[in-house]
Amino acid sequence: MKKEVEIGELTFKKHGDYYSVIGCDKQATKVEIPNTIGDCIVSEIESEAFANCTNLVSVKLSDYIMSIGFGAFRNCASLTKITGKNVKYLGGFAFVNCKKLSSVPLFDNIEEGSFSYCQSLTRLPITDETDKLPDSVFEHCDSLVDITIPKGVRSIDALAFRSCHGLKRMSFAISDGWWCKSRYHFDDSEIDVSDPIEMAVYFSRMDFDDGPAEIYRKR
Repeated sequence: MKKEVEIGELTFKKHGDYYSVIGCDKQATKVEIPNTIGDCIVSEIESEAFANCTNLVSVKLSDYIMSIGFGAFRNCASLTKITGKNVKYLGGFAFVNCKKLSSVPLFDNIEEGSFSYCQSLTRLPITDETDKLPDSVFEHCDSLVDITIPKGVRSIDALAFRSCHGLKRMSFAISDGWWCKSRYHFDDSEIDVSDPIEMAVYFSRMDFDDGPAEIYRKR
């Protein structure tokens, strides 16, 4: 069997006992990723696989998708919905500039800029397994208003919520034990997370020149 195969609007690549999605017809509007091709599961979406598919509106993931690569859905300007089971890994800038995206599965691990400029996102699509929110991961997600950081998160980079102008409340599932790591030196000043309104302002106004590099929860 060929290592690359086209089925409908999608192109797949075979890797031993599984397939990955590597491309999509730029005219596609609705896509459903099959669970299997022959006897092999479809378990990965590779980097840039759907990038610049500006007509794409919705995607149904295979039940076996475990990983979505770097920039996989970058600049999918019409994309509103991704459906499927929770996904283990989401690469950097995977959904950057998907400004209409409002519905996605939950992710265990997310990289820098994964949801940058997803201006219609209203909730944090992360699980209790997520332990870090990296820089720019929710930058300019202007529809985030009232959010709760799950209990698994132990560190938040200062620019994680940069320019989230709609953010009004930011609470923590575990609200004690948070500390500040200075951008310029180590500083064991404790961060007060008792006021969810103050925390929302703190993060949404953060820029590159001021404030701590990270806050983290001691184990």
